[in-house]
Amino acid sequence: MPETCLAGYSFTHYIGNVLLGAVHPSQGAYRSAVYQAFKVNGLSGAKYKLKRAVFYLKKAGSPTGHLKAVLYNMTGDRMADAKPIGLPLATSELVDIANLGAEHYPRNFYFDGSYEVETDDEYCIAVLVNDGALGGANVVLTAKGGTLVNGVYGTYAEGAWICEG
Repeated sequence: MPETCLAGYSFTHYIGNVLLGAVHPSQGAYRSAVYQAFKVNGLSGAKYKLKRAVFYLKKAGSPTGHLKAVLYNMTGDRMADAKPIGLPLATSELVDIANLGAEHYPRNFYFDGSYEVETDDEYCIAVLVNDGALGGANVVLTAKGGTLVNGVYGTYAEGAWICEG
């Protein structure tokens, strides 16, 4: 069975950042997760083992803790108002925030490969703060693309998923 890589935000069409400034789950106005809706592309009827997702990340200040990528089912229209729904389908290994640099760099989030996705299925993939100390000037920034090939993006703040475009 083929393996697949899910690209979160492509740096090719970079237009700005989405700031992560709180530990998940957030009860305040700071965002603790960023997601993107996407459709699995591949050979018709093919299934793929989920091995990794890639997000372009950097840090500002001295945030500490860990990030993880999480795959969710999706509700809504992938290109208009999609949001994650339900419990996580797959969760990656943790990535240490201290290892992020001051410039955007593609960070791999590895999954154990036990979850399968199928061509034309639609999901949301999120990068979220698992634990640590963030806030104020100590934040993580994810790259936001101007051309979303796969679908809309959004964030998690104040206890809810919010579609932002």
